[in-house]
Amino acid sequence: MRYRSALIVAVLFALAGCSTSYDPNAPMADPAEVRADDVQDWMDKVCGVIADAGTSAKQKPPSPGTDFAAAKTGIVTYLTKTSESLAAADKRLEELADGPAPGSKRLVKDLRAGAGQFKAAIDSSVATAQAADPADPTAFVATFKKLADDLQSAQTAADLDVKIRAEFADAQHKAPNCQKLTQAAPK
Repeated sequence: MRYRSALIVAVLFALAGCSTSYDPNAPMADPAEVRADDVQDWMDKVCGVIADAGTSAKQKPPSPGTDFAAAKTGIVTYLTKTSESLAAADKRLEELADGPAPGSKRLVKDLRAGAGQFKAAIDSSVATAQAADPADPTAFVATFKKLADDLQSAQTAADLDVKIRAEFADAQHKAPNCQKLTQAAPK
């Protein structure tokens, strides 16, 4: 489950240059005013926020073997830190909403919505994990297996109809933090 949760967060955040929709009514900037370097620098910051948020997912809880009480503590701590990391990323993304390209606000809004949806699932999982009884091994294992499935479903729901946004594709391919995310994404 630890690997699956980390994978879910990594996949969600690897989609930094993605969005779920296009807003034809969004104000258009004069292309002469939008510099490619500015968009690339901004996209690098966006991907950096996402990479930082994914760091907590890589900090897997220790494998406690058959010590279910230790497993519960480790998983609750891991999920709580991941939730806190997503909350911090949301705040930092909000600060980046006024990017240099016409679709910057929409991209940030979409990223925040996907991360928020995933954070809500993690928060729910924390409550479920806290309520799990390590004294009943069968129920305990079933609870944590269901948590892993629920987190996978939440990640899938957050990624519905995702596509690369053309106005950020070039910047995403050139920005160092975006390249790192792409390389780290599961194949």
